[in-house]
Amino acid sequence: MILSIIVAAAENGVIGKDGKMPWRLPAESAYFRGTTLGHPVITGRKNYEGMGRPLPDRLNVVITRQPDYKVPPGVIVVHTLADALGLPQVRDQAEVFIIGGSQIYDEAMPMTDKLYLTKIHADIEGDTFFRYDPDEWELEWSEHHPADAENKYAFTLQRLVRK
Repeated sequence: MILSIIVAAAENGVIGKDGKMPWRLPAESAYFRGTTLGHPVITGRKNYEGMGRPLPDRLNVVITRQPDYKVPPGVIVVHTLADALGLPQVRDQAEVFIIGGSQIYDEAMPMTDKLYLTKIHADIEGDTFFRYDPDEWELEWSEHHPADAENKYAFTLQRLVRK
């Protein structure tokens, strides 16, 4: 199983504000959807609640400390990242995506094989940040998208592999 993190972050590392993404970039959202479609996605409770609903056509696994956390049918609740990665529906897959939030990213980073990083070319105000050491990663692929009528900020999609 390849463990991957997928994240969009501003130049200043911001990934969220008040439980939401502080930007709307339809082209980046389409990339996220296409990349994760058909794969298990693992998320923390706060990030899950910020999404508003389970992601369709993906196994959604939510990590929470709340013992009786309620989710719709088809969503799996676990209490640790190790529990999530140990699920047969997860561990038997070719690739699994960690989709946030910051605490789950931090915990998963040491064991992550691939990093799908969208660099948003702006400093954006926020209260949640993504941290990683660029020296631990090698660029495998990159694609730049300029700002346009639908996407307020320019951004670069990157796929990195651990050195």
